[in-house]
Amino acid sequence: MPDGKHSTLQGELTSRINEIGKPKKLLYAFLELQCDFDGSLVASRKTRKTITVEEFLELPETDPKSEYFNGRIYQKFSREEHSTLQGTIIGRSIVPDISVFMWENIPRDEEGKITNKINIFPDWIIEILSPEQRISRVMEKMTFCFEYGTKLGWLIDPEQEVVLIFYEDKMLEIKRGDEQLPALEVLQDWQLSAAELFRWLYVDL
Repeated sequence: MPDGKHSTLQGELTSRINEIGKPKKLLYAFLELQCDFDGSLVASRKTRKTITVEEFLELPETDPKSEYFNGRIYQKFSREEHSTLQGTIIGRSIVPDISVFMWENIPRDEEGKITNKINIFPDWIIEILSPEQRISRVMEKMTFCFEYGTKLGWLIDPEQEVVLIFYEDKMLEIKRGDEQLPALEVLQDWQLSAAELFRWLYVDL
């Protein structure tokens, strides 16, 4: 399960983004939204049975949530050793900590309701590093998303109190202290520094 720091930053940041983006219909942020693409064939450690993406999506949800890409399935935020299933993958499934979609890109059905199945990439993804996660694995997910249309990515490290910023057309940046954290261009009123972000962790009990 997500730890206290992770949950605090995830909730506060999602609320802040939606407070600015939703009233003006600019964008919307989702918590741990599963995004699936194309199909998959997955083989477990114990068997070589393959399944379609439809069968994969019908499997019971795991806690912590699972995601698969680049040939592996991972469980997020496990206190035990990460569960890894290896096989041949055709397609991807990712579960960013926060997925942000431009308003016109929010997946909707014919009635205008948000769809249950998401098969497009978020415009902005935010990951919050937990002690059990490898930074290389999260960066690999970031790189994969940018290959398919993601415009902005944040990788938040609560222990070091730094934020790595990924762009589609610029070099990686590292933000800390009073440095401002960038958002998508449509959020013209956006202002949040790294120091303000991590200040949410200091709760006056």
